[in-house]
Amino acid sequence: MAGGFAWLQGEYSKLEQWKGRVGNQPRHWLGFSSLRRRLEQKMERVYHYASLQASEDSTNNEYLARIGQVQNLLTRISEAAAFVVPEILAIDCERFGKILADPALKDWAIKLHKIRRMRSHVLSVPRTSARASNVALSGYDTIFPAHRCGHEVRRARRRDRTRATA
Repeated sequence: MAGGFAWLQGEYSKLEQWKGRVGNQPRHWLGFSSLRRRLEQKMERVYHYASLQASEDSTNNEYLARIGQVQNLLTRISEAAAFVVPEILAIDCERFGKILADPALKDWAIKLHKIRRMRSHVLSVPRTSARASNVALSGYDTIFPAHRCGHEVRRARRRDRTRATA
């Protein structure tokens, strides 16, 4: 477990070298995917070992701390690889078709198509950033309209309390 955990801590930072390059050429996708696959295989072993230990004795603080450390590391690895889907979605359709036509990506065609299916449902990076800054500046009212968190809700709660006491 300790060796696998340490290996993951050292290796996951290599995901960063693929940022901005995954959608450029088929060999870049293959390089990234190879690294990601090795990481996932090791993550699975490390997580299962830690979770089995925690299940074995849920009162052992060392085991509980270990599962927490593993979950924290898995979150950091997911964050490090979060650039992949937006990069695949940002590829224009013509270039995506050329990339997908490469025989080396034959085994990845389904995975790439599944990612691309989300394209019409995801905002572009500039639109996402604009939306995020707009929400941050205007507060929760833009996310939760007045009918959800304004006076109507308070009145409904007050009405429910009076009914419960009656």
